[in-house]
Amino acid sequence: MYKFISYSQHADDYLAWQILGKKRNGVVVEVGAFDGQHLSNSYSLEQLGWQSICVEPNPDIFKILKKNRPNSKVFECAVVGDETIREIDFYSEEIGVLSGCNYDEEDIKRRYKNRGLVYKEPEKIKVKAKTLKSILENSELKNNKVDIISIDVEGFEIEVLKGLEIDNFDVGLFIIEANTDIEIDAVLNYFKTYPKYINIGSNRQNLFLLNKEWVNKEWLRNLDFVNYIKAVQKHPISEDLTLDSVPPKFKTTKDFQKLLRRFKLF
Repeated sequence: MYKFISYSQHADDYLAWQILGKKRNGVVVEVGAFDGQHLSNSYSLEQLGWQSICVEPNPDIFKILKKNRPNSKVFECAVVGDETIREIDFYSEEIGVLSGCNYDEEDIKRRYKNRGLVYKEPEKIKVKAKTLKSILENSELKNNKVDIISIDVEGFEIEVLKGLEIDNFDVGLFIIEANTDIEIDAVLNYFKTYPKYINIGSNRQNLFLLNKEWVNKEWLRNLDFVNYIKAVQKHPISEDLTLDSVPPKFKTTKDFQKLLRRFKLF
């Protein structure tokens, strides 16, 4: 049996791969791709043969992304909700994966403290900005079809979604970071406008929103949470900044299926 190598923080790539039928080809978009490997939701899929589109605004990290992912389409920009915005402020902090256009200083200080790191003021820089719609339109997609869109932009997720214009694309699954009740409510309220997407669960901090038209009950019945290899994580700047991956929140298939039944998929 093929052993999936997961680079995601909570095996989100492995879970998404199963939800969509363990395909050996597809299209995955990662907004907030960082260096393209550390805690990546798209790297494992690209290794399987998927087409990947990676977006990262930090100019220093983008250089590493470009080197790490030579087979990906890569875009150096922040992703915004308004196509008239061409440039935006970006807060670059030491760990890098917590950087973003939104910056909650108290939250970042808490996360640094939890990791035993000394907090440093972020560098505020100007970066280029594009909408996700414009990025996808320049990515030569076939029939505007995208299997997975992963969005991890530290509280800026709704702006990214606003700039997509969802109805123009056939997206199978969204993986969207939402760390707080406020962020979860914001994402779920946004998708009320697009009822064909249903929240099928949360794997720690990421919501999974599946297109009803892509649902395959057999695939969902046969999800597992153990048959993967956890990749060794390595921060591109310093080993001291490395964040390790941890197992999925759902320990058994039955745990996840309880959530699926709420949405009448079985």
